[in-house]
Amino acid sequence: MNQVQVHYENLLAEHYTWMLGDYRSKVQDNITFFKKHKILPQGNARAIDLGCGSGFQSIALADMGFWVLSIDFSDLLLKELETHRKNRTIKTVQADLLNFNQYYFYDAPEVIICMGDTLTHLDSLDSVVTLLERVKIILNHGGRFVITYRDMTHELTGLDRFNSLRSDENKIMTNFLEYRPEYVIVHDLIYIKSLGNWVLHKSSYKKLRINITWLKEHLTNLNMSVEYEGTEKGFTILIASKM
Repeated sequence: MNQVQVHYENLLAEHYTWMLGDYRSKVQDNITFFKKHKILPQGNARAIDLGCGSGFQSIALADMGFWVLSIDFSDLLLKELETHRKNRTIKTVQADLLNFNQYYFYDAPEVIICMGDTLTHLDSLDSVVTLLERVKIILNHGGRFVITYRDMTHELTGLDRFNSLRSDENKIMTNFLEYRPEYVIVHDLIYIKSLGNWVLHKSSYKKLRINITWLKEHLTNLNMSVEYEGTEKGFTILIASKM
């Protein structure tokens, strides 16, 4: 396992959905996002969700009429997705997302998404390039690639590196960011109330610092057309199509 997988296995996966909020609301947010950007079934309705987590985007795509291949390295998060899947047209695969091309459909997908902060979880910028190249090969002509990620190229300093993520009566989650030239070390701290006492659980992992201009240039070099660039709720958004 790499550092990101160890972090999810030992700490984050168990608290991932709680950290992000109400499950159904998150699914609805993604349905709204996809409709806004016209990510709708047009041809074979095949979609791939890279780094699907517990399935906010996969469930949304399936509810909109897609047949979804959902890939993640976390067994725990995939099991959570399965509890929500019911009879939806979703197939889950536990795998490194860089190897997604080993599991794609006979028909080339019309949509591939890599959302949340998944892209920053790759181990290097070279791995990002590899992913982009494989997406380009697998996508149907005219197919669309949807990326969202947190742009961490602007370095925070001092107390701005400390963040409160979520809390309730039994759990408090914060983190601390430590900047390096090509990545940020994220130190997650989760306090859990147990028998009246607060117990600290902690782990850290790396997130890549991905410059939006760099990413657009690599998409363009692959003959992908960037049709949308923007930010929503702290996330950078790029939508590109295969020409």
